[in-house]
Amino acid sequence: MIGNQEEANAIAECDTLYNECPDGWEYVGAGTFRQVFRAPSGVVYKKEIIPRGNNGAGNRSEYKNLCNIREIPVAGWRIPDFELYVTEDGMPIIAMEFIDGAFEEEAYCDPYGDGFCECSRSGGECVNVLLEIPAAHWGLTDVHNENVLVEEDGTRVLIDAGN
Repeated sequence: MIGNQEEANAIAECDTLYNECPDGWEYVGAGTFRQVFRAPSGVVYKKEIIPRGNNGAGNRSEYKNLCNIREIPVAGWRIPDFELYVTEDGMPIIAMEFIDGAFEEEAYCDPYGDGFCECSRSGGECVNVLLEIPAAHWGLTDVHNENVLVEEDGTRVLIDAGN
């Protein structure tokens, strides 16, 4: 189990609309529907900007996706440790292992249409194809360069499984 209820409550209770964090916390970034903060303990917490319920972008949906895919191995990929905490007022907060890695470079290519691809790396494979492999195995539709970190050893880590 990663994280704890106390830290989840702390980030839930603060006004993060303007990326303001409790003392000792670090603002990591934001997506369309959620903000990400790193606690002094090193654990990352995801807080919904606008509660989205189960439409695919919310914390409950991501938690369900992560639970469904964590036992489906994909070579060269892994899922970070994670846990869902729910505050007394019902706000879902995801705790996740902090990944020390780099984002996959964005790749503009069409490996299936005209076959043009100038992003060939990682042993000559197209990055877009590399991202489609786990998406197909895991049944996810939102696996792209901004949702994946690459660790120093080349392992790709899915850091956002909200569809």
